[in-house]
Amino acid sequence: MPEPESRLDESMSRRRVLALGGGAVLVAVGASGGMIEWARRESVRRAGAPATVAATVTPTATSTPVRTAEDDEPWPPQPLGLSTTVPTDFVFNVDPGVPEAEERLMRESAVFARTYFREKTGFYLTNRPRVHLDLARTSGPIGEANGRDITLLLGNRVWPRLSRVDKIAVVCHEVFHLMQSGLAGGASSPILWLIEGAAEYASQMAVIDAGLRAKSDFQMRALREVVATPQPPLAIAGRSPNATEYALGALAADQLVGTRGVPPLADYYRRLADETSPLAAFEAAFGETRPAFEARFEAWRTQRGIPAR
Repeated sequence: MPEPESRLDESMSRRRVLALGGGAVLVAVGASGGMIEWARRESVRRAGAPATVAATVTPTATSTPVRTAEDDEPWPPQPLGLSTTVPTDFVFNVDPGVPEAEERLMRESAVFARTYFREKTGFYLTNRPRVHLDLARTSGPIGEANGRDITLLLGNRVWPRLSRVDKIAVVCHEVFHLMQSGLAGGASSPILWLIEGAAEYASQMAVIDAGLRAKSDFQMRALREVVATPQPPLAIAGRSPNATEYALGALAADQLVGTRGVPPLADYYRRLADETSPLAAFEAAFGETRPAFEARFEAWRTQRGIPAR
């Protein structure tokens, strides 16, 4: 199926989730009609080669072996790399029964994310990241990323309640997790709120820049979610069982980069690849130390009536 290199039209829409580091993760899912629902899951970090994600078929005496997109891939898979000129070639593995319209939207959303993040980070991802459209699981996350591949759980009971814009944002969120890994040369940030917060912020900026959502809507949704659940100080978000990393982290990322948008986030991950210490990378990319920013953010949220609790 062709994947035109273009921005999404207004009929398009979005959503997201990850597993770049250990620990419990909360996934924010905005559904049509302004409803926001949160699902909890255990984050997954696969050690070694990723498992095959294509649907399995039990051979019979008369059946022909089924080939998947993975059959032609080198093994073990190469880590994702970066290119300034060659667009990312996503490999889709699609479960039987995925509606054609949903598959088309996911493919177009991946191209949209590819184009947006190339514009903002300067890079495409290489070595053909895989995208699995999964119908088997009905609960848990609606998306996963392991630094190399993406799984979008279209069988999740929440999925039909998402708007088109929310579904697009899910894809953008997961693709940004791949960007985090690719930019950092496979390293991961030790700042847990920044892993999810950056991906959520970047995905929201993608749909906002495309005119599919107002920034005030993104901020209102995130603030409402933080108000709904007592949140710990930002410095321990990700280690607290109550931490809403997506909403709290996205608000923090918004405050961290201000009008500069996504590029400083990419700069931070590139500095991690250069073996800069995480604290030094943070200060160089964002222009302030991590402790200074976290103190500034706590003051900001207190002024808005959402202090750490």
